Amino acid sequence: MTDGFELLTFLDILPHTAIAFPRGWHWVQRRTCFQRCGADVISIVTPWSYALHVRDARVVKEVTVLRREAFPKPVFLYAAIAPFGRQVVVSEGEEWRRHRKVVSGGFSEGNHRMVFVETRRLAEE
Repeated sequence: MTDGFELLTFLDILPHTAIAFPRGWHWVQRRTCFQRCGADVISIVTPWSYALHVRDARVVKEVTVLRREAFPKPVFLYAAIAPFGRQVVVSEGEEWRRHRKVVSGGFSEGNHRMVFVETRRLAEE
């Protein structure tokens, strides 16, 4: 009987770090996981999915804003909300740009600050 470590030994030719990531790790631990792995990008692969977690905000902006066409979002994942109408979540390309222009004012830094301050004030009452 093997315990699976033979496969890990075989995979030593690939750069990797074995770390257990509990549910919600990216919110709770944030930067510490990247520091423990010694990398700015963490690739998490399971039998069901794969994901890249990126620590560098410039890279995230490059992928999500500046080069949207090179990295399209999987709009099929949002099919459940499509019946509520075409909007920024379920669209891409020129249609996405139109929707984003309309809603972007609500997501400004100043608006986020105001919502945070007001929410905190209400919570402390």
